[in-house]
Amino acid sequence: MPSKLELHNQEKPFIFLLQDAKVFLGLAKPLYELRKSHDPEQGEFDRNVWHQEKSFSRACFIMSIAGLEAFCNSIYEYYGSWTNEKFPEEFLKKSYRPKGMKRKILKKSSLPWWPLFEKVLFLVSMCSPEVVNPTRIFDPECNEMLLLLEYIEIRNSLVHGKIIKRRLEVTTQSVAGDDGQATSYIEDDFPQNFWPISKVPKFAMGLDYEHASANRELVMFLITQLMSKLSGIVPQDFLTNTDGVVYENGRKFPGFKTSHFWDGK
Repeated sequence: MPSKLELHNQEKPFIFLLQDAKVFLGLAKPLYELRKSHDPEQGEFDRNVWHQEKSFSRACFIMSIAGLEAFCNSIYEYYGSWTNEKFPEEFLKKSYRPKGMKRKILKKSSLPWWPLFEKVLFLVSMCSPEVVNPTRIFDPECNEMLLLLEYIEIRNSLVHGKIIKRRLEVTTQSVAGDDGQATSYIEDDFPQNFWPISKVPKFAMGLDYEHASANRELVMFLITQLMSKLSGIVPQDFLTNTDGVVYENGRKFPGFKTSHFWDGK
């Protein structure tokens, strides 16, 4: 009777997403540098390069936020110790968002179904053996959390598929060329055309490498902070360990190990 081999592996989607974000950011960088170094006197810039840089940057942006959400869900799935029914209601019925924003009531669903902002805020609390006030983990009004909240809104505007009507404030400027002819162009560098904290343009076409890089940097910072605060609960190799085990006829097949492909950075 032939041997029956099976590979048992723990697939962690957040690893793929964060790795993809890193790859897309690496693809966007040289195109961004090429665009920034372009001398207008050399002629019109290649619009294909411009579009490619923007596309890679948006992909990185979306993948980074998706990776953070998948990371929170995975941690809770493996190490969550509280359900909504048992966690003190006083923490769940309170809104942690800035004044003026819609409140999010958490007590009717479990953490994987919560909005991402609250997932990050509560993740350590929901995995700790004792009751921990989530504001002891992150100040919900600190710059990093407010920036995350804005990045989430930007991500949502990109992926939810709704047509968004925006009004862009512009003015026209004229520049005289060497031939004495005036050339007009549109100037849109006004504060109201950008998200207030991240300074990402409200029009998605304006999102570039710098914005994607800052977004990914924040995501990796939050993951690092969460892993540090979960020390003793979550093993440190959880971010990179994708080892699989091969079984032969129900028994471990010796000497086999799947490869790691991400360094967690």
